Amino acid sequence: MKNARPKTVQILLPDGNAKGIRIAELTSRTVQAVQIPRQKLSVAEERKEVR
Repeated sequence: MKNARPKTVQILLPDGNAKGIRIAELTSRTVQAVQIPRQKLSVAEERKEVR
C-alpha cells in the first residue's frame, strides 16, 4: 500500500440510529453504498437512494 491515498467517507444515518439504515459516500467520487438491516427492508424501499 505504498501508493495509497487518504480518502474521506461520509456516513449518513437517516434515522439517527447507527444500527438502522446507513448511507456511505466517498466525497471525492460518485460512489454510494446503502446498508439496510433486514428488519428495515420495508422502510428502505421508500428511500430515493435505494430506487
